[in-house]
Amino acid sequence: MTEFVTSRWIGDFLFGFSALFAVINPYGLAFIFLDRTMGLSETERSHVALLVAAYAFCVLLVSLFLGSQILNFFGITMPALRIAGGLVVAATGWSMLHAAPAAA
Repeated sequence: MTEFVTSRWIGDFLFGFSALFAVINPYGLAFIFLDRTMGLSETERSHVALLVAAYAFCVLLVSLFLGSQILNFFGITMPALRIAGGLVVAATGWSMLHAAPAAA
């Protein structure tokens, strides 16, 4: 029984980690971070990176433990949140699809 519980926790962790990794996209955001902190020294840049990581961790932790209570407080159901998220992704994709070409 404990092997089943342990394997389930490992599976849930890997599923959640891969989903967060795809959403957060650290490889794509690394270039944006470097561009935004170009004028900083290495120590300042590492300090900003540590702050960003700490704030992101806190937001994820609060979402994990209090997310459903916050949604319930505002009367938002999970199906409504999924539909709204899908509409946001669809609207973003549509605007990217019909964006004016950038001048080279």
